[in-house]
Amino acid sequence: MSSYTKGKIGEKLAVKHLEENGYKIIEQNYRTNSGEIDIIAIDDDDTVVFIEVKTWSSLAEESLEYSIDMRKKKKILKVSMYFMAKNGSYEDKKLRYDVIFIDGNSGRLNHYENAFSGELL
Repeated sequence: MSSYTKGKIGEKLAVKHLEENGYKIIEQNYRTNSGEIDIIAIDDDDTVVFIEVKTWSSLAEESLEYSIDMRKKKKILKVSMYFMAKNGSYEDKKLRYDVIFIDGNSGRLNHYENAFSGELL
């Protein structure tokens, strides 16, 4: 199975997890010239959550956490600011950046809320 296919399966598992936990999905694979955010959702009706999904099959989770480096975080932040500027209806909402790690072999999922801060830019 290709990494692209595993990634898409992982994103579907992440969406299912989020919906089961009361999140409202508002965008998937949101793209700009600066990059992409895997999932954008609303949590508790007052927080816009930008979610990076990482699916792996061979790396230890500890190693995978380093795969979201400062460059990737800055890219996510830049895209999130673009999204917020283009979608004024969310301007009164809080922002949060989460990461969901999924084991592509077992389907085990770990959701890290507030995985990084929006103060990196």
